[in-house]
Amino acid sequence: MSTSTPSRLLLLPSELRSAILENLQHDRSALLSVCLTCQILHATARPILNRRIVVHNHDRESYETAMSQLPQVTQYVRELTIHSHIEGRASVHPIPASMAGTYQPIDILAITGYNPLFTDFVPKIDAMNRLEKLIIKGCGYIGAPQAMPSSASNLENLQHNLQTFNSLILRAVQGDALRRLHTLELDLCNRGIWYCEIEPFLYHPRLKKLSIMGANISGFRPMHSRLRFSHLEELGLVCCDLSSGTMEGLLAIPKALRRLTFGGSPRSQARERLDYDTQLYVNAIKQQADSLEYLDISPPILFDERREPIDLRSLASLRSLRIRPRTLYGHFDMNPGLSSLSPLFSENALPQPALPANLRLLRLWCWGVSFRFEAHTSILNNLDRFAVTEPLPSLRCVIIEDSKFVSGDWGVPRDYRGDLTFLGAEPQGPWRFPLDCCWADRP
Repeated sequence: MSTSTPSRLLLLPSELRSAILENLQHDRSALLSVCLTCQILHATARPILNRRIVVHNHDRESYETAMSQLPQVTQYVRELTIHSHIEGRASVHPIPASMAGTYQPIDILAITGYNPLFTDFVPKIDAMNRLEKLIIKGCGYIGAPQAMPSSASNLENLQHNLQTFNSLILRAVQGDALRRLHTLELDLCNRGIWYCEIEPFLYHPRLKKLSIMGANISGFRPMHSRLRFSHLEELGLVCCDLSSGTMEGLLAIPKALRRLTFGGSPRSQARERLDYDTQLYVNAIKQQADSLEYLDISPPILFDERREPIDLRSLASLRSLRIRPRTLYGHFDMNPGLSSLSPLFSENALPQPALPANLRLLRLWCWGVSFRFEAHTSILNNLDRFAVTEPLPSLRCVIIEDSKFVSGDWGVPRDYRGDLTFLGAEPQGPWRFPLDCCWADRP
């Protein structure tokens, strides 16, 4: 645009110009074009352009440029995502077709002189007074470069990084930092498990959503056993190693938790804290029964492990449930007649599922298991029979998710009191962890 020909935008009142540019916030290319038009529009568009920032470490030049420019825009940032993995499969193995076009962290250790440190981010995050959402994936290079770093030195540097970040969160709890933060998602380890001190996150005065992935969470007791003061509404614990006692302590803090996700196998082969009785975790969840509306519970199950059915009837406010059939019904053979794990079953052999009366949506998933059509039909008929003997008046939809879905006649139940629909999910490929960059079977 010629400087002698003012844009029509400049003739509009400043409030109207700002409203127009607000509508372009999801189109970065258009917003960048506006920024290059003139200084007046650049000043208006810059805060909008820098609301959401993603920092990748897969390219040294772009990473270093982003890090140098970040202090200049901290007052505008509302959402920050940091990719700080130190290595990825792309640098060693070919990329599968299913992962084409997705982010792949680079093998930083193979690049001389490129050692981004996790602690470099903390002062910049501390200065973001308007930050509302923070996602950190990986903890970056954890210390000064060494020719032959030992496991002890790596652990020491990692703990230092975590302590540095925890100090920032403690200041936030005291009201001295991150006053507007309401969403926090953390995976603070490059590989394997990390030890998470979760108390500071739970006590943040304005945090609404907290997601932790791949952590070993030690037990603790709430500061005030009878006082609930956390405003946390959503909690996700994915691939974490924690006991049912720890779960009970965690859920004693929020005033009214609405959504809870707990599942996935811990990254560490040596599970230090995990209880294999799922009912123990359900008992811990009961203290949030008055407010909990959504539950996704899928703790790991060993191949030859036998479990008892779980009882969810005490979760009176639950509206949506996602669960394995084996977790719901206890031990039974998903492949009737094909293996020796248990005898062939029918819908009559399955126990009555102990579901809450107000449940509206039930999702049964069976990822990583060849789940035959006969098993689908048996479960659906069992639910049909159960609804006759012990009605579920609010239940409207049952969805079966299966990575090896077999199409066919689903045998829609005969006569339900409501408009209940049975759906079969389409085949789906590997599922991406919400807090990670790796692809894997769904937890």
